[in-house]
Amino acid sequence: DPETGIGGFRYPKDTLLTCSIIGVHMDPELYPEPEAFRPERFFEGIPDDLPMAERGRRVWAKAREMEMNYQMLPFGVGPGRCIGRHLFMGIAYSVLDGLLSRFDVELVNPRPLEPEGGLSVGPPPGGVVVRFRPRAR
Repeated sequence: DPETGIGGFRYPKDTLLTCSIIGVHMDPELYPEPEAFRPERFFEGIPDDLPMAERGRRVWAKAREMEMNYQMLPFGVGPGRCIGRHLFMGIAYSVLDGLLSRFDVELVNPRPLEPEGGLSVGPPPGGVVVRFRPRAR
């Protein structure tokens, strides 16, 4: 707003402003306990008794809505947004569907993950070790 600026702050003309994506993802109003690895948080409000495919569709719809509302930005935002995001999502869903329909997956050594400063997210030192157990058919 030319009259009031952004959030009541004024900035000189041609000032470059950026958004902290990690700030969005660490907002406790959006994500209670934001430093905790809790992927199940995305299933909140989705009935457990639904078939897994329907639960997945609802999680996907919820994630898309969060992206549209700038509440979750896993691939960035704007012109610099990851150009490979659609390819990645297609491959990830195919691989996960193949694995999770055939195996139960568990952490071998569950431990809290400590966030590290930086521009990207990567595995913790020593990696993450999981065990795959074939599901009974």
